[in-house]
Amino acid sequence: MRKYSFYLLLIFLPLSLLACQKTMDETNANKNVESQELAFSKDGISIKTEEEVYKVDTPEIILVVENESEETFRSGANFEIEKKTDGQWHEFPLASTFIPAIGLDLPAGKTGKLKLLTEDLKYKLSPGVYRAIFAGQASIFKVTE
Repeated sequence: MRKYSFYLLLIFLPLSLLACQKTMDETNANKNVESQELAFSKDGISIKTEEEVYKVDTPEIILVVENESEETFRSGANFEIEKKTDGQWHEFPLASTFIPAIGLDLPAGKTGKLKLLTEDLKYKLSPGVYRAIFAGQASIFKVTE
């Protein structure tokens, strides 16, 4: 009986560890974002991606920022992207935490562009629905084969 219990332990212990590992990996890789709903325009500033559809092998994603306000818009941050899976937006992280901030100084009535190189992403793009996030706003785009 003791020998039988030992073999059961050898079988179930690794299985339970594998189950825990899968959960931890899913949690780390699919971090839900707090703001599930974001507008594309706020306070006279609107954003949109240059293309509505990008290919999985695109080298860059361009974000167009339009300042329809009466003041110069200044922002010191790059934009990020998120991917929609299972009806929720999830972070689509950069490969490095150090990406030089380009920032934007956009006079009233002007349009500017920001570029995100896909080589700076931690993972390769795969088909699906994404959104570019900048200055508390979002622009939805698709990625296809």
